[in-house]
Amino acid sequence: MMLALLDVAAEHTVDYNRWYDLDHMPEHLAKPDVLAGRRYAAPRDLRAVPGAVRSELIGGHPSYLTTYWFGGPLDMTSPQAREGWLTLDRTILRAGRFWRPGQVRHNSRWRVSSAWTRPGCLVRPVAVPYLAHRGVIMALGRAPSPERVDEAVAWWEGVHLPDLAAVPGVLAAVRLARADDEGGGEALPGAAAASASVSAGPAVRVAESGLAEQTGLVLHLLLCEDDPAVVIGRIARARRSWQAVGRFPAHRGAYEELAFLPYRLILPLQYDFDMGEDDADAGPVAGVDGGPVGGR
Repeated sequence: MMLALLDVAAEHTVDYNRWYDLDHMPEHLAKPDVLAGRRYAAPRDLRAVPGAVRSELIGGHPSYLTTYWFGGPLDMTSPQAREGWLTLDRTILRAGRFWRPGQVRHNSRWRVSSAWTRPGCLVRPVAVPYLAHRGVIMALGRAPSPERVDEAVAWWEGVHLPDLAAVPGVLAAVRLARADDEGGGEALPGAAAASASVSAGPAVRVAESGLAEQTGLVLHLLLCEDDPAVVIGRIARARRSWQAVGRFPAHRGAYEELAFLPYRLILPLQYDFDMGEDDADAGPVAGVDGGPVGGR
């Protein structure tokens, strides 16, 4: 899976999203190694909900999240797959078809490690990323060291996921491991990185993501069947009881939360959401050291 986080000014909301739906996304979904692509937005109301945890490592709470899900004969980290992305991107760039205004906050590739659904949802794990849903919550954290990643994962699977499963509106979860950490798996640079987000053209700023230097990362995507603003509020209330009985945060510091960010699924050609500036107290911010550096 390719994950991209980006910011585009509110004044470009309609034009940017029409470009993505009617030009950029179809071109990439036509590639033989791409099975699906989904786009999500964090409008102003969603960026301010209680329970969201922003991170300086990814520029706070970026406005847009894009995922591309890979499959087929080509491994997404292979030179052949890489060249396929670069070749198409060069063609689109030469044609003047890349969107320019915006800032890429982060771009990386991940492999699906496991998947879970709530009781009653009978699809196989391999089908979980393709379930219908109304939004996602990106849960990003890290183990204290690479040697303790298994401990962090064990806490998620043995304690946290069962608790989340009891929260109404949480439909499924996908756990992902960083593919860019594999040998030869350097993140796609330049235009290919921008393919999952915005162009690396002259007017676009590609921010240095603090995640590139992090180790022991653990990423989950929670799929929501209710509005993610409602779901994350329910989780925030449930966390108070989990904290009271020692089920959150993780025992012995096995998992440090870096970001917990809700996003709504973008419906094609429906862009009536407010992408205006954040309020001053948009929510807590996890710093580079994982500690809170902002108020609620």
